[in-house]
Formats: sequence, C-alpha cells, structure tokens
Amino acid sequence: MQTELIETTQARDQFLSIVSHELKSPLTSILLSIQSQERILSAINSINLSSSEVLSSSKIISKEIRTFVSIIDSLLDLDSLLDVALISEGKLLLNRKRTNLSTLINNILLNEEEKLKSANIRFDKSIQKNVFVFIDKLRIEQVIKNLLSNAIKYAPGRPLNFIFSIEEDNATIVLSDKGPGIPTGYDTKIFDRFERAGVTSTVGLGLGLFISKEIILAHHGRIRVISEAGIGSRFIIDLPLTREKD
Repeated sequence: MQTELIETTQARDQFLSIVSHELKSPLTSILLSIQSQERILSAINSINLSSSEVLSSSKIISKEIRTFVSIIDSLLDLDSLLDVALISEGKLLLNRKRTNLSTLINNILLNEEEKLKSANIRFDKSIQKNVFVFIDKLRIEQVIKNLLSNAIKYAPGRPLNFIFSIEEDNATIVLSDKGPGIPTGYDTKIFDRFERAGVTSTVGLGLGLFISKEIILAHHGRIRVISEAGIGSRFIIDLPLTREKD
C-alpha cells in the first residue's frame, strides 16, 4: 500500500507539473504580446509605425489563446482521465467479441475522411478484406482514431498511408505519415504516461498513446513506432488472430 501511495503521489505531482507548465506558457506569451502591442499603439502616432506591426502582435495573441483553449479541452477530456485511472488500478476491462476488423477499419476511415480532407492530407489505404479478430470494438476504434488524430495534428498537408493485412499470426495495422518524426530516444517513451515526444511546442497531456498502448496490451498485442526526426513516423499495431486466454 505504501508503494502504491508513493506511485500515486508521484503521478499526481507529474500531472500537476505538466498542467502548470502547459497553462503558463501560452499565458506568458499572451502577456508579452499585449505589452508589445501597448508599446506599439502608444508610439504609432509619434514615429509613424504601420498597422502591420499591430496585426502581427494580434496574430500571436490569437494563436496563443487557441493553444490555451486546446489545453483546457485536454483537461476536460474526462474519458481519457478515467481510462488512466482504470489502467492505474488494473481495472481496464474489455468486451472482446469476434469482429470483422476489416469492416470496422473501413467504417472508421470513412467517418474520419472529412477531418483528413480538412487537414489537406492525401490519404491512401490498403485494407485486406474479411479479417476476423477477437477484440473490443470500441477500444480498438479508440486507438485507431487516436493515431489518425495525431497525424492530423502533427502532419497536416502531408501524405498518410494506412495498411491493414495479415502478417504471420497477426492482424497488422500500419499507419505511416511524412510528419516531423520523433526525436531519437523517444520511440518507446512516447507510449509512457504524460510523455509528448520531447517536443515542447506540443499541446496536450500525453495520454493518448499511453492509453492506446495499454488497450493493445490488454488484447495481447503490441504497438510500436519506427520514426526518424524530419522524415516521418510509422506506427505498427499487431493483434493476434486467434483468441487467447485473458
């Protein structure tokens, strides 16, 4: 119980530290931009400054406010926080049934198509038909949507490739993007709780990939990433084709 209490306290402190940093960063930038704008406005008549400088400062404020709103949205993502609590307590339960994963994937991609178009992502897919797997449909959908959401967030305007096929004894999902990639040494860290690939400009609490990893592990599968900074990332999910003992 003492060990569990220590781990809980450490997780809480880590969470509060990240939240504090995430909230302070855009607010500090907003404050500095407002102060800059005030100086510009006070001097605009005396030294004949153009309105473009005021506009530039306003754009920074607008951008940081949007960042702040995104952080608040992350904090209000109660489903993710609940999932983390269930995982921490070993209570993440699955409702696994024999499912046509090919059909499920096609439906997910169809539903996410507009978001991909809005992000100007050229999307190619190759889905092997009628692959049946024992899975929790809602949880696997959650994982796939998280990967697609990350691609939209970090690689807009870049090509995205989705492949689903049978590889040996696994149903394998491969999602490849041409985004900024992941810094060296973070290929496993990004699946840890509160990790965000070491990118300080990243907005969020770093829970999506952690939850996804735990969901895949609960299915007796594995998720990994092959990436190179500046080149792109390839996320690979392996799910066993045969039902294993839970």
